[in-house]
Amino acid sequence: MFPIFSPTKILDSLILMQILREGPLHGYALSNCIEEKFGWKPSQTAIYNSLKSMENENLVTSEEIFNNKTGTKVFRRNSSNDEKTNDEKFLTVLFLCSNAR
Repeated sequence: MFPIFSPTKILDSLILMQILREGPLHGYALSNCIEEKFGWKPSQTAIYNSLKSMENENLVTSEEIFNNKTGTKVFRRNSSNDEKTNDEKFLTVLFLCSNAR
C-alpha cells in the first residue's frame, strides 16, 4: 500500500516556508539553517525539489545573484500577494501533494 502523502516532502516545505519568513536564502544556507534549528540536515536534492515545486506554485520566487562571476540562486517567499493568501495557497498545494500518488 502506498502512503497517501509524503511526510518528508510536506515537512521540508513547511520548514522552508517558515525559514524564508526570516529573509531570502540560497538552498545550501536553507539546509544549514534547518540543521542548526532542528538537528538534522535534509539532502540538497530534497531542498531543491521542494523549492522548485514551491516556485512552480508561485509560493516562492528565485533570483540569480552574481558575485565574482559565480551565480547563486536565492529564494524568497512570494510577496506579490498578502501573507494570508500565500499561506492559503501553500496549504492548498500541501493538500494536492498529499493526494498525489
